[in-house]
Amino acid sequence: FKEHLAGRGFVPQLASTTPEGAIGELARALAAGTNLDAAAITQALLAREQVMATGLGNELAVPNVRVEGLTAPVIGLG
Repeated sequence: FKEHLAGRGFVPQLASTTPEGAIGELARALAAGTNLDAAAITQALLAREQVMATGLGNELAVPNVRVEGLTAPVIGLG
């Protein structure tokens, strides 16, 4: 797990109060640790959420998506 956590992929206190906002915050953190665009990550994750929501309840979700340009899994946590 630790080897896939992006350098700045841990956001200890998310400021957002909506799922979309939280996804955006985590996408920006992931973009800072990769060579990917935060907006592209956000759009891909939100599109994936439209297909099948990843919310598990109690403010916990596991949004996931394949993003072109990544050669290994990357994890963001917040």
